Amino acid sequence: MAFRFNAGKVKGIMAQNGMTQKDLAAVIDCASNSVFRKLSGVSPFTVSEIATMANYFNVDPSYFFTNYVDVLSTTTINQA
Repeated sequence: MAFRFNAGKVKGIMAQNGMTQKDLAAVIDCASNSVFRKLSGVSPFTVSEIATMANYFNVDPSYFFTNYVDVLSTTTINQA
């Protein structure tokens, strides 16, 4: 099983806390446009940024990840 970062969880916890992208940028110490790119999946969050967000929101860092299965690697194709 693998884990994938889920930016939707960041957006959700931001909304629950009434937080803007500018607010998150201040928390993780980066530019607002960088947060936009990170939340859009264009740029990744660093391990340090994930740890900082987890600490700020008082959640385990694993909160921001989702289990996923790579269907192509687990599918068997029967050949006749």
